[in-house]
Amino acid sequence: MYSESSVVAVLIQETTYTRGLIGEVDVIEILRSVGIEVIHKGRRGDGGVDIICKIRDIQIWIQVKNWRNMIEVLHVRKRMSDIVVGNKFSPSAIDEANISEDLSSSQPKLNSL
Repeated sequence: MYSESSVVAVLIQETTYTRGLIGEVDVIEILRSVGIEVIHKGRRGDGGVDIICKIRDIQIWIQVKNWRNMIEVLHVRKRMSDIVVGNKFSPSAIDEANISEDLSSSQPKLNSL
């Protein structure tokens, strides 16, 4: 038996990789807290897919970014345009996309294709 107490300290160097990983874990915890099924795929060389989640029958791929600079409105507008790609949209999907016009008056409305 030891009569003295021992203290062990672990220093984790904060790198861009560890900050990114912390961000991924934060997003995963938020998604799981609302009952969403989540798979963590993030690591170096992940091809841009950090998290895969499933909502009903829809699979969603998420890439978490760790930007040092403040995120400006142009970044948000760019990301909004990257979210959905397809060649056919239902009338309700078109209506939903047009709601985003309130967020950005410079974005054109989605028209029937």
